[in-house]
This record gives sequence, structure tokens and C-alpha cells, in this order.
Amino acid sequence: MDAKTILARAIQVVAVVFGAFGYFLRDIAPPAEVKAGFATGLGSMAALCLFLFISALAGGGRRVTHRTTWLRAAGALLALSLAASVTYAFMLDRLTFGWPPERPSVETHVRGFRYTVTAGAKAQKYNLKPADVVDGSGGLPRIESVWSAASLRKARLALLLNYLLVILGFTATIFCLTEGILVKQAVRARDAVPAGRD
Repeated sequence: MDAKTILARAIQVVAVVFGAFGYFLRDIAPPAEVKAGFATGLGSMAALCLFLFISALAGGGRRVTHRTTWLRAAGALLALSLAASVTYAFMLDRLTFGWPPERPSVETHVRGFRYTVTAGAKAQKYNLKPADVVDGSGGLPRIESVWSAASLRKARLALLLNYLLVILGFTATIFCLTEGILVKQAVRARDAVPAGRD
């Protein structure tokens, strides 16, 4: 397979994966302040690079012997992707809060890992939810009085990295399965050729 064919196939697979699951990826994306559009775009570019890397690994040598390797890699990547998904869901729940307090399903915002001393004391004393602490501290414009800027940055980065890990994990799984399927098809095509007609 020449370089143009591999590149065309890579772009097609990435387009299909991100096209078919675009709504899902948007639904699980972190809140807007994490710049989820950037994460999705970065994820699609990284997926393209990953596909080309996998194609380079699959090329050359005896493809028949690589089928089991690709399928094992796909199984391992699937297990890691599922674990990353559970971790991401936990972090999304832990590091976000609904806003406004009276209708928390309207917007979602990032919260930090740890309250500031004042906000933490208030939350503990009155057993407040994060949205109520933010509301009592002056609302979203004063969110850095509830969580420090450094804590908010750390939370955004954690959400972004975990989101990318989920995207790339499942994409790599699909690519490895694709290579395993292509190897199987190559074996069938080879076996279908009569002896002496290579």
C-alpha cells in the first residue's frame, strides 16, 4: 500500500470515527472553560497520527503473524479505555458543578480540587453544595475566591487529559481491530489464490 493510500485510509477512518461519534464526544466533553472544542480537534489530529503510526507498524513483514498481536493489543486497549472512561466519569463528577444553584442542569462549570480556606470553612459549617458556595461568594465572577486559580487550572488540565485519553484509547482500539481484520482478509485472499499463481 503506497503512502497516499495509507493517508487517505487514515483520514477516512478518523472522519468516520469522529463523524459517527461526534455527538457522543460532544456530550461527554468537559465544560466550556476547558475548551472542549480544542480537545476534540486535538484528539482527531492525535488519532490521525496514531492511525498512521499503527499503519507503519502493520506494514512490512509477514502480516499473517501479526493478526493475534493486533487483536491482543485491541483487547488490552479496550480494557484501558474502559478504565479511563470510568476514571473520566468520576473526575467529571468530582471536578464540575451545575449552575445556577436553583437550576443546576442549565450549565456545568469546572471546580477546583480543593476549596480556599474561607470557602471550605463555609461549605463545611453549613453543609453547602459547591454551587451554593459559589453563589454565596458572589457568583461565577468571584469563583477564584472559592477555588484558587491554580486549583482551577489543575482541574481543567486533569479533565482535558482524561478526555483525550478516552478518545485516543477507543480510537486506538478501533485502529488495532481494523488492522486485525485487514490481516484476516489478507489471509483469506492469499489462501484463495491457486497454487503457483502468486
